[in-house]
Amino acid sequence: MKLHETLSAATGVGIAGSIVAAGDAGGWPGASLALVFALAAATGILAALVALRLTAQAPTPASRPPEPGVIPAAEPAS
Repeated sequence: MKLHETLSAATGVGIAGSIVAAGDAGGWPGASLALVFALAAATGILAALVALRLTAQAPTPASRPPEPGVIPAAEPAS
C-alpha cells in the first residue's frame, strides 16, 4: 500500500510538472497552473465520491471469510 501511495504521488507530480513546463514553454503559465489545480481538485472530488461508496459498518465476524490456515469452529448442535 505504501508503494502505491508513493508511486501515485510521483506520477501525479510528474504529470503536473510536465503540464506546467509545457505551459511555460508555450507562453501560457497561468493557464497551465489553473489546469493543474483543476485536475487536482477533480481527483480529490472523485476520491471523495468513491469513499462514500465504502460501507459505513465493519463486516460482522460471521460474514468475514476465515483467515488462511485457520479452521473455523463447528456450529453447536441445536
